[in-house]
Amino acid sequence: MLLTALNARLVGRVEPLRLVRMGLMIASVGVVILTLAVFAWGTPLIPVCIGFVALLVGQSFVFGNSSSLAVGVARENAGTASAAQSLVQASAMAVSAPLSSHGGGTFAVPMIIIMIIGMRLAWLSHLAVSAAKHALH
Repeated sequence: MLLTALNARLVGRVEPLRLVRMGLMIASVGVVILTLAVFAWGTPLIPVCIGFVALLVGQSFVFGNSSSLAVGVARENAGTASAAQSLVQASAMAVSAPLSSHGGGTFAVPMIIIMIIGMRLAWLSHLAVSAAKHALH
C-alpha cells in the first residue's frame, strides 16, 4: 500500500510509461533473484523472500499505470479498454495459476518458468506500447 501511495505521488511528475518501465525492471530483478534461488542456491529463504518482495514492489508500479495508459489511449472506449485489459489479466491468471502450482509445495521450477514467461510477455507488451506511443507522436 505504501508503494501504491508513492506511485500516486509520482504520477503527476513522471510519465506513466516510465513508471511501468521502472516497475518491470524491479519485477525483473525479483524474477532473476527467484530464478537463481531456485536453480543455483537450493531455494534459501532470504533470497526467495527478497525476490518476491521485489516482484511485488515492481507490480505496484505496473498495474495502475498500465490501466491508466490503456484507458488513456482509447478515451472514447474507456470501458471497453478496461474490460479488454481485465479479460487478458484474468485469462493469464487462469492459465498460469494451475501451471505454476504444478510442482506442489516442494518443487518451484514450474512457478519460475511461468514467472520468466510472464516477464517476457510483459516486456514485449511494454515495448509494443512504447513503440506505438512514439509512432503517434
